[in-house]
Amino acid sequence: MKVQKAMKKIVAIGAGATMLGATIFGAMAADLSDYPSPFVKDGKFNTKIVIGAKAQTPDVIGAIDIANSLQFASRVAKDLPGSSGAVTIDNGVSMAASGRDIYMGDDINVTKQVVTSSDMPTLLKSGTVTNEDGTYTYNQQIVLPGGSVAFGDVSTDDSNDPFVYVNWASNDGYKMKVIFPQATNLTLADNEQITLFGKTYTVSGTSGEVTSTKVTLYSAALDQVFTAGESATVDMSGTPVDISVSGANSDAGTAVLTINGETKSVSKANTYTIGGQKVYVNDVFVTTVPTPSAAVRLFIGSEKIVLENGNSVQVGSTSTSDISGTTVTITAGSGKISQIEIDVQPRNVEVDSNTRDYTKVGEEFVDPVFGTFKLLFASLTPELMDASRDVIKLDTADPYLKLTFTNKDGNTYNGLRIAEGNTSGDGTGVSVVANNDPLLLLGGATISGASGNKNAFIVDADGNSYIMRLDKVYNSSTEAYIKLYDYATGQTTDKITVTSGAATYTLAGKTFTFTVPLLGAETATVSPANVNYVYTKSGAKIAINGINSTGGIDLTNLGDTNITVNLTEETSYNDWSGTPSWADDAGWVITYNNANSDNDMRISTVAVNATSSVQTSDSNKYELVSNYGTFIKTDTDSYDAEIYYPNTQMVANIFLAPVDSTASTSGASSGGTYYDTNRVQVGAAVLDTTVLSGYQDSNLIVVGGPCVNTVAAKLRNNPENCAEGFKDGEAIIKLYDTGKGKVALLVAGMSADDTVVASKILAQANALGSKVLSGSEVKTQTVTESVVTVQSA
Repeated sequence: MKVQKAMKKIVAIGAGATMLGATIFGAMAADLSDYPSPFVKDGKFNTKIVIGAKAQTPDVIGAIDIANSLQFASRVAKDLPGSSGAVTIDNGVSMAASGRDIYMGDDINVTKQVVTSSDMPTLLKSGTVTNEDGTYTYNQQIVLPGGSVAFGDVSTDDSNDPFVYVNWASNDGYKMKVIFPQATNLTLADNEQITLFGKTYTVSGTSGEVTSTKVTLYSAALDQVFTAGESATVDMSGTPVDISVSGANSDAGTAVLTINGETKSVSKANTYTIGGQKVYVNDVFVTTVPTPSAAVRLFIGSEKIVLENGNSVQVGSTSTSDISGTTVTITAGSGKISQIEIDVQPRNVEVDSNTRDYTKVGEEFVDPVFGTFKLLFASLTPELMDASRDVIKLDTADPYLKLTFTNKDGNTYNGLRIAEGNTSGDGTGVSVVANNDPLLLLGGATISGASGNKNAFIVDADGNSYIMRLDKVYNSSTEAYIKLYDYATGQTTDKITVTSGAATYTLAGKTFTFTVPLLGAETATVSPANVNYVYTKSGAKIAINGINSTGGIDLTNLGDTNITVNLTEETSYNDWSGTPSWADDAGWVITYNNANSDNDMRISTVAVNATSSVQTSDSNKYELVSNYGTFIKTDTDSYDAEIYYPNTQMVANIFLAPVDSTASTSGASSGGTYYDTNRVQVGAAVLDTTVLSGYQDSNLIVVGGPCVNTVAAKLRNNPENCAEGFKDGEAIIKLYDTGKGKVALLVAGMSADDTVVASKILAQANALGSKVLSGSEVKTQTVTESVVTVQSA
């Protein structure tokens, strides 16, 4: 039978219509316009489709149409993992190499050792210097330092709180190299310009200031040409300076300067203090534009830098002082220099009369020699408490140990009790949680579903963890089933039929078999077996050890009273391809203290690879970061622990860049949305004879009328005439409140063909773009095989 997609007319039955069958929606405000709810809830199929044992094939076809539409509706929108974005810096270069980032515990030169002009073409640009022999090329490079990325409380930091930093305490420092492929005699390059690491200097022309083991250079705060006979006022760091040139002799290289009212005769390549200003006379020359005249090029506020083999770098004006933490090495032969190397040890560099052996995240270290570039520790990706991280919590409030985590479905298990202190205080150990929620951990343990003794258990669906409760086991000679409760969703399954002693249930595509061993038994075992660990959303493995198969402490293995909660970073369900940074048994030791009358659970140790957590400025709080980037916070007052687990290994974003550069993040995204479809489980379609006695226990979609379906007859109050209320060419779609908070939807017609038409209308209703169903009941009328109209009842 063909069905036209356009519904001609549909009218809900009014409030005055006669209600048939079971009680209709007292406090329950169910409405056909909400379809497919409540038959699909939170993206999960939440019903049974009931077909009469006496039904004809068309009823089965109608049920298939409905099931197919509900399969499509059984989906939930989920966020794709977002990208933290790429951190970049203008005109600078990352210290990480392509394909290999810098991680916690790494030396920052682990992936890249040398930066050249190909990385930073402006700062490290090759240049030339001219002497009496000719013009010589030189190249520049920076050999990167070896400081490691660490976490801790540095004694010289005033905050007394731990942080992530580059540790300069013991490393080779960085080296700036000026390389002359053809060795050059710089003593013959007097008054020539040379640009080193982004700063322009003049080679000294003063006797003895340039040799094969010593190079003296001059720089200026202001480099300007002044014409003889003219006056000018220049701004020197906010102070006006008046300068005039009374006369100049380019042949003799001399001139007469007046600065701030003081006049002095000067000669080129010499430094003077005139009118309180330091001046280096770079050159005296003749100008021809606009008219012939003499001119003087002055470096005002001149400062010299002395690079002498085996010594510290020296800077100053009339006198010089050492730059702490620096060493100069000059390679020369036959009076010619082939390389100048400046070694800088950040830990020994004085800043404001203090040295500091670290650069914390968010800070920078500026080169003390040239002042033109910096080492910038811009950020971490993800940050220690970034929203993208998994949050795992251990709460040891009296007398329970509780666990909170989110699984790969995005469902959060919040404050689930794992174990309970021994309330007798007699030192006999830790017991399971009472009140129907003991958590059985060891594989193969028998699970109870008996009233007053229902067991929680963990199953692993290939990296997707679920904590369930065996809510019910019913095993009689006439009917056998189980029900499961999920602690994250708060939902209990419908009856899961036990056949030949076994019931199957599928989670995340993996089927689990529950075996009910004996007639009348209220226990079961599960295969694959229940486990003692969970995987979080991003792949962390949390294992709980020390509880025996009955839920008590395993004193044989532990020797005393400890429960251990271990976190493993590297698992087959984690996308990290590196090597684990710490052992599988590293984690928290939760200790029950026998001498403690209040029976607290206590966090006794937190360590990673023998590295203990670090105390914060609050004496009760400790923190720790693993090499993978897992951030751990513990509190010895409340005995709680919080773990922030990254979805990928944490990266340190460290750059070499010009001093005025800033880092930025681009390409960050939320990741978008996708739909995760949940399978309609095997057993969703049942015969009326199977569910008749317990029809109120589940949501039902009943296909077929009372003449062929006993559940339909039940809903219609078992009319003497099974066709009562039906007409040829018509069918009804009607909601019933069956009690116990469940709903039944009857889809039935006078004939099987009428039922098929109604089934197709129901299946298409949610896809037509507008609500074609409303109220508690509608009637459909089949006019022809190709046209369906829906008319008021």
